Amino acid sequence: MWSFDAKPIEKTDPVEDHSWIDDEMWNEALNALIREYVDTLLSVPGVYEAVTEHFNNEALQLVCEKHDPDGIKRAGKGEVKEEDEP
Repeated sequence: MWSFDAKPIEKTDPVEDHSWIDDEMWNEALNALIREYVDTLLSVPGVYEAVTEHFNNEALQLVCEKHDPDGIKRAGKGEVKEEDEP
């Protein structure tokens, strides 16, 4: 796995040539930054809302798999009563 170590870049030329960087290298670096700064990214205005909208169905599915593995609640076949909860 690739790790990102943030270090200041020494600038020797005012315009650096990044043409040698391919998409795979760029995506690998970007993914490392996203993993490292996920909390910061989600605090940027509008980002959390965009992520929740995009992953709405997947998040619902994960909740259902964890809390209603038999599909009883989703099918409306029963109600969870206080005394039934662990």
